[in-house]
Amino acid sequence: MPYTTSTRDRRSTDSRPQGEERRGINFHEYQAVAAVVLEISLLGMFLRPVVGPHPIALIYLLGVVLTALFAGRGPCLLAAVMSALFLDFCFLAPVGKLHTANLEDAFTLFTYFIVALFLGQLTSRLRAREKHERLRERRSTTLYQLTGKLAEDTSLEQMLQDVVQQTQAAFAAQIALLLPNPRGELSYHVHPASTYDITGPEQPVADWVFENKRQAGLSTGNVGHVDTLFVPLTTNGHALGVLGLNFSEPSPLTREQRRLLEAFCQHIARALGRHRIGTESERASRWLDPSASVRPCST
Repeated sequence: MPYTTSTRDRRSTDSRPQGEERRGINFHEYQAVAAVVLEISLLGMFLRPVVGPHPIALIYLLGVVLTALFAGRGPCLLAAVMSALFLDFCFLAPVGKLHTANLEDAFTLFTYFIVALFLGQLTSRLRAREKHERLRERRSTTLYQLTGKLAEDTSLEQMLQDVVQQTQAAFAAQIALLLPNPRGELSYHVHPASTYDITGPEQPVADWVFENKRQAGLSTGNVGHVDTLFVPLTTNGHALGVLGLNFSEPSPLTREQRRLLEAFCQHIARALGRHRIGTESERASRWLDPSASVRPCST
């Protein structure tokens, strides 16, 4: 039985550009930005008799740049608009009205808004790029640790234990590792190294993932009503198992997390494939030369 979402859900999922990361509105950032602008306005009212109205614009500009260090582009845009309106209403003549008395103030207000908007967006973009670089460095370090563990492991059991430990540490989730039985069917009994045991409703989902070689469960377009994300472990078009991740706080994965999970599954599947090839080669050699597995008796 195919597990898919409704037509409406599928349209809403496919309508997003590929690789776009859904990010909810953080109202706390908007509240913090509004509070910063209001505080600067209060400070400017005390400084206006001393320094005049035009230096207040520089203080507003500094506030916009500072908000861009912790807020997104939307809050930065709000800071630029609010500061421009407060600058015009509270400090530029005529005070208390949203228009300027002369061309000089109008040019100052227009220039301030453009510079504030540009600096805010530029600072926000630089902060986002820095965050992306940190995430990429973390991804490289995590993958290096995983590949190092997989290269050191000589037995399948030790390899699977390291896989569960590394995946659990990287994604802060409980891990369920399911492997096929000798008949080639997915076993619902998780590997002993697992830290999470799948429930009855999740078993058909894991089996669907194994058969179709596609993700299902949390934050996917397939069987989204379960809280566990199931990912196939495939190599060369063959499914070698299923990896289940149960998060303490179920939420859609970010784009960087999805990339890291895909890389994890690729390395794990390759390691399982190498072990499978080694096991099959050993069985073939014993079948061709039965005497190789017989130890000579001592006299």
